[in-house]
Amino acid sequence: TTIRNILGPSVSPSITKRTTTFSAPSIAWSAATWRHDGRWMNCLLRTPIYTRSTGLGLRNGRNANLLNPVAEFESAFAKLIGSSYAIAVNSGTSALHAALVACDVKGHEVVVPALCPAMDAFAIIHAGGIPIFADVDPLTHLMSNDTLAKALSPRTKAVIAVALHGLPCDMEPILRTAHSWGALVIEDCAQCLLGRYQDGYAGTKADIGCFSFEKKKHMTTGSEGGMIVTNNPDLAIKARKFAGIGYKHMTAEAGRTSLNAADFQHPDYERFDTIGLNYRMSEDQADLGLIKLSSVEEAVATRQAIGYLWQNAIGE
Repeated sequence: TTIRNILGPSVSPSITKRTTTFSAPSIAWSAATWRHDGRWMNCLLRTPIYTRSTGLGLRNGRNANLLNPVAEFESAFAKLIGSSYAIAVNSGTSALHAALVACDVKGHEVVVPALCPAMDAFAIIHAGGIPIFADVDPLTHLMSNDTLAKALSPRTKAVIAVALHGLPCDMEPILRTAHSWGALVIEDCAQCLLGRYQDGYAGTKADIGCFSFEKKKHMTTGSEGGMIVTNNPDLAIKARKFAGIGYKHMTAEAGRTSLNAADFQHPDYERFDTIGLNYRMSEDQADLGLIKLSSVEEAVATRQAIGYLWQNAIGE
């Protein structure tokens, strides 16, 4: 027989094989490596998963008895930062796009700071909104209540308050001013996971908050990933449906609920009630997110310690 592989032609069974087992915190991995024509093919045999009954275990393929890791990651993240709802997505930009659609910004103005990642403006445009750039405070480099007030108009539907380099915006006056104009507030906390504001965490004070798990952030879900949080069930279900291809059975709490086959296979069943995109987080991303979430407080503390070292070295 021959072994067919993605590297090209069939190879003979004379190829050599070696198996390696290595460890990470609280988890063991097993990998098999095959060598052919001077090239190594790596095959990860097992991936990590959390289970309801046993905690961290190992899986190889799908198992109906295991808890959905995406739902568990959402629940754990919401509990950590103190939010009622959390919707896991595949990137921070996806989180922004879904949040803006949930806020119904199409055809309306959205105020965003002039100093921020370009993805905030990109997401506004893709959601059908019109970005209006507000100046930033020269000391914090963040949008302030004063700079926001100068950019608001009767056409404003939403405001994106962007945290930078771990520093959150002063949200209380921003929320008060935006709401007085009938605008919702989105807090972009891609760079501010576990940043403190008053008696809670950044991202939980606004109408809806967005986080990024891109590889340079405080934690990652495998190069990319994101999370939407809110205490508003209406915004939660709108964001989840848009990010989940528009399935009508989705709820504020759950992204992949089980349906009786007789229901969704019935010719009169309407499966979608929203035109959405597939921004859903994969189970493998959520698996990694659960592991990283267990040490994120330590990671943030390390970054803070390094920041103090720089501050002491260069002065105030």
